Amino acid sequence: ADDGDGNANNGDVITLTLDPSEAVGTPTCTWTDGGSGAMADTTVTYDTTGVDSHTAAITVADADDDGTLGFSCTYSDLAGNALASAITAITSGSAITIDNTHPTSSAVTIAVTGSGNANNADVVTLTLDPSETVGTPVCTWSTSGAGALDDTSVTYGTPEGTDHHTAAVTIADGDADGTVGFSCTYSDSAGNA
Repeated sequence: ADDGDGNANNGDVITLTLDPSEAVGTPTCTWTDGGSGAMADTTVTYDTTGVDSHTAAITVADADDDGTLGFSCTYSDLAGNALASAITAITSGSAITIDNTHPTSSAVTIAVTGSGNANNADVVTLTLDPSETVGTPVCTWSTSGAGALDDTSVTYGTPEGTDHHTAAVTIADGDADGTVGFSCTYSDSAGNA
């Protein structure tokens, strides 16, 4: 189970539940990231949740490779009999995929509704073209002349049929002359910012 939303990414805790057929000692599990290498943080937290039920949890790190998470668990019963072969596949639920790829903007354009420089009541629209599907961006606007714009409300949109996002702000008469600046952040469906 993944304690985050969507695919697993940096900081998400992945918990595997083991239900052996009899009482066993604490299991030993190793985990691999999507590149089939060891996880960046190899610390596994074990818990006993019942007479014959155990959990093994690991935290995904930003350095873990994208792809399907792998694991291998073994244990012995209370008489010391080892499991015949390691557990390497889930029997319920679905595989966990690591997605540590942070979205970027491959193209950013800025436009103004009026002619020439932006003036009072002109709308300045920023169009972002992210590298993957992202949620609504959060943008702040400023001018080189005096910092934040007077009107800090931003209108967001997604042009139909594209993966682009727009952020628009209206210039106010009180905004200082200068270059319009912006800063935008957004996250993908795995929570990567």
